[in-house]
Amino acid sequence: MERYVPEVQRLRERVIVVRGRSIEHDPKAEELRKYVEIPSTTCGGEAEAPEEIFTVNGALRPQIEIAPKERQFWRVVNASADRYLDLQLDGGLFEIVALDGMPLAYHDPQHPTRTTNHVLLAPAGRVEAIVTGPALRTHAALRTSCVNTGPAGDPNPGMVLGDLVQSAPERPSPDQHNGLDQSNKDPRAEPEHAAAPRRPLYKPISLEPLKKRSPSFTVIFTEDQNGFYINGKNLRWTQGR
Repeated sequence: MERYVPEVQRLRERVIVVRGRSIEHDPKAEELRKYVEIPSTTCGGEAEAPEEIFTVNGALRPQIEIAPKERQFWRVVNASADRYLDLQLDGGLFEIVALDGMPLAYHDPQHPTRTTNHVLLAPAGRVEAIVTGPALRTHAALRTSCVNTGPAGDPNPGMVLGDLVQSAPERPSPDQHNGLDQSNKDPRAEPEHAAAPRRPLYKPISLEPLKKRSPSFTVIFTEDQNGFYINGKNLRWTQGR
């Protein structure tokens, strides 16, 4: 990404993985809905209560450290199976660098970023964006707004995903202090703070010599009524192969 937007190389990077967590059979489901601030009214025609809430890096409503006016590079993925995210930052903006891994500058070098107040991510969707920390002593949250999935769709309510904090006091969650069953927690889940991994350094490469070189191999895909072919060979897949 730094080849297209050099600024991101100097920014603190966060990888934020959002997943759905089922609360369908959780005895504290209503408390969990309140904890992530799911509204009592929905934006769609669903009559049933939401059966999933979102976690961030395995944690429920974690704290995301960011200093006032600090610029950070966030990589956000919607890893839920069938829930949509409509991401928003209270009082803040997303300066989008890439969508689904494709830098905006790849197709439009004159406009390497796009600024918006919300980003809609379908399941498996990704966004990479620069965000700026809120003003001193101002509370802000990363949240998703309600997405209307239609009368036959699943409830996709709005809720708070995480709180932006300028320091890191522990914020107890219902999981920690209300006696909820911990058995469905992933033991590999990350701590209650969104992770900021150390960024690898990549040496820039020149693509020009590769463009002038002949291909080292060629793959041709064809098909007919008997099946699909790779370089003229009909590959019949069998179990274990």
